Amino acid sequence: FSTDKMIQGLDVVKSFVENGYYSPDQFTFEVGKATERYVKGVNAVLYCDWTYEQYNYLRNQIQLVQPSIDVDNATAIMQVKGPDGKFALTGQESWFSATMFNSRISDNKLYRILDIIDFLLSEEGVRFAIYGKEGVDYYYDSDGNIALYEAAWPKDSNGHYIKKTNGGRYLRYMASLDGELSFIDPCSYFDTTGLIDWQKYMHSAKYSGQLKIINEPSDIAWMSTPTKNDRAQTMLYDGMTSVLKYAYNTITLEGYYNSFNTANWNKCLQEINERLGK
Repeated sequence: FSTDKMIQGLDVVKSFVENGYYSPDQFTFEVGKATERYVKGVNAVLYCDWTYEQYNYLRNQIQLVQPSIDVDNATAIMQVKGPDGKFALTGQESWFSATMFNSRISDNKLYRILDIIDFLLSEEGVRFAIYGKEGVDYYYDSDGNIALYEAAWPKDSNGHYIKKTNGGRYLRYMASLDGELSFIDPCSYFDTTGLIDWQKYMHSAKYSGQLKIINEPSDIAWMSTPTKNDRAQTMLYDGMTSVLKYAYNTITLEGYYNSFNTANWNKCLQEINERLGK
């Protein structure tokens, strides 16, 4: 929060506020308020970390509130490059989760559960979790593509597949929240949005050196310390509050620095440095 590059970036944000690029009301917005204003046509641009679920929710809300407008144009995704000529991508295909096992579980049960997880992460297991059982829920057509049986995959009045309970899919949640499978989920309808084209473009940008990637060292990213474990949420909230206050000129730069010179921040940094041997 207080490195030279962070302050340099915050000064750019401050200039955006002063030039009216950011809503003057954003400082007092409640959670979800920016999305609400965009859906109503009040705000011209919406910035958000995108997953398919979030993007689909936005499209549905716009169609509900403003049914007469072109939802594809209203949710077109901007491809914005920074001064270095690279894209900054914050959207994720999948969020991480954790599965915990009771300490009293037997080794036999533990290994059987791990075998199930391994299967559901395999190609065969993915097909099972998404489509069901081959020969019952889906089959391979003459071109070798997966095709769905109508009896197993009924559609609604709009021609969309009706979501159904899939035990394999729920079991797979032990290993993944399935965001990376939205592209092949028959109920996702990626082909009706611009999201799939955008994600493909970002994927190619990554391998052509056009995507800015910040790789945090794993020994720091996953480091655990007592204060970090106990106070992380509060510290993050306080830090983001200080960012907003500085950007909207309600505290000075000195006040911004002082907001991080507190017992929790100093203790957390001390513990991290000790873990790093510094």
